Amino acid sequence: MGLLGRRYDKSGAGRDEQRDLNHALTAISAFWGWWSTVHEQIAAEAAAGGLSPEHTAEITAHVEAISKGLEWELNGPDPATHQLVVTAGGAMELRSLAQRWAQAAPDDPGWSYLPARQAVPAALDATLVVDAGRRISPAAAEIAARVDQRRAAVDVIVYHPVFADLADPWAREQIAALILSRLLGEDDVARWIRQVEVATDRPLDGIPAGSLPAVVEQVAARYAEPRWALLTGSTATGLPVVATIRFPLHRVDYPLADQHLAVVLPYRDRTEQRLPTATTLEALNDFEERLLTVIEPGAVLVGHETANGRRIMHVYQDAAEPVTAAVTELARSWRPGRASVAATSDPAWTHIVHLRP
Repeated sequence: MGLLGRRYDKSGAGRDEQRDLNHALTAISAFWGWWSTVHEQIAAEAAAGGLSPEHTAEITAHVEAISKGLEWELNGPDPATHQLVVTAGGAMELRSLAQRWAQAAPDDPGWSYLPARQAVPAALDATLVVDAGRRISPAAAEIAARVDQRRAAVDVIVYHPVFADLADPWAREQIAALILSRLLGEDDVARWIRQVEVATDRPLDGIPAGSLPAVVEQVAARYAEPRWALLTGSTATGLPVVATIRFPLHRVDYPLADQHLAVVLPYRDRTEQRLPTATTLEALNDFEERLLTVIEPGAVLVGHETANGRRIMHVYQDAAEPVTAAVTELARSWRPGRASVAATSDPAWTHIVHLRP
């Protein structure tokens, strides 16, 4: 495993990133301002059986004004209750925008506003309308599920008889994604499902689709208590690297944490392999404890990596409520070397992909 390969820009989050965030927040405010004038009409249309083309187009336009990649759907378990979902559709780089939209929602009687598709208790009894009006039953799906304990994840193969009639692979993938999101909810799909394949032939080890939630619940129960994983590797020059990371680490559990802070702590007192001595390790642990008091609960320390005379601490924060100034002030107290703090927009958490088990 090669770590510590990234150079961090100490200039902080750029103007373009702040401008994009401001644009999204403005669009969210505009959405709710418009929604307050039409939601009663939309509720009446939904209760009567469907939205007008005009309102459908208006919702789409307002959602796309926040971000082109966001999706929406209107649900209602009964005529008096309605649910509007604006979702990233599994695109983690957009999850914070969906969350910001939901958190800005008003308290409208009879309405709920959600940033992800929810699990549907009667998912297998419902009918999905796809592919230009084709109606399919999720109950006909079978799923082969393989638990990867090393990664605390489940890999699945989704089969449905309709797949053999669909020439478009994208259509099959969309149906599989809808089935999974209704069985588990989008957030649990993001947490526990690592890889999804679709099959046109029934898998030999397939189980009824309705059994998948029980498989995922068993995995989730095993990792209910937070823990840290220890990773080892080497730099490009052969020096040892020691890293720790929260495990399992789920981006969706920190939906507003869309900005990365790299806290770089150099140290002079080190071993021949340029790892920290006992004295330095004590100082690093003390700094970490103080860092946690500064950043929590609005930001999260997801892990750190140590090699070649420095430790990089990886923090994710809410770009709308950053803790950069407080962390920078704390970094000035680091005596073993000259510390630095760099803020970068990273809503998909790409800066720590090399630390994933």
